[in-house]
Amino acid sequence: MDMLYVAYPVRTEGFSGVIRAALPLEEANALLARLRMYIVLGGLVGLIVAVLISAVSAHYISRTLRTLVASARAIGTGRDRRRLAVRSEDELGGLAGSINLIAEELERHVAELAEERDRSRAVLEAMGDAVLAFNGDQQITLVNQAAHELLRLPSDPRGKTLIEVLRIPALHDFLAGNGEGPRTVEFELPGEERRIVLARVAPFRSGEGGCSFCPT
Repeated sequence: MDMLYVAYPVRTEGFSGVIRAALPLEEANALLARLRMYIVLGGLVGLIVAVLISAVSAHYISRTLRTLVASARAIGTGRDRRRLAVRSEDELGGLAGSINLIAEELERHVAELAEERDRSRAVLEAMGDAVLAFNGDQQITLVNQAAHELLRLPSDPRGKTLIEVLRIPALHDFLAGNGEGPRTVEFELPGEERRIVLARVAPFRSGEGGCSFCPT
């Protein structure tokens, strides 16, 4: 029978010898086989546990990211003014805090723009001159009450082009011409009553433009 031998020297006072132990190789191989099996099973269990932990972590992170994206979109469109809950101090928590800061800045800028718009509207409505603002495509973007009364515009001409609401060839030829800076033109409004109007055109910094009309 093939055996696995181990010898260990023993030296004591008055005695010197060797202790020998032997184990059949079949038993040693069986022990090694069981040890390999335990190692493989332990590795498989560890792999399964790692996969489960990774899946749970990925699901949590993905759900948190989807929540952050949905909340950011809602804040960006103005549908939701609620702030995100910062539940951790990790990267996701920092991202939620950054989104909250951006939302606060956005809300502040929107409030400032709304306040500026209201002031501009109040000034325009208080003006005696008729005022029209239009973009590069000559679509009306702003109109005051004096312009409604003087030019007899429809109830809400915004979004329409000047040629749709004002059939005045002299004005359209003037606006279509080249030139920078404020310009003026005088023309007659259509209608039974003869009305001569002096129009002043000036470009805006944003690339849009505007007209003010004064009866002469």
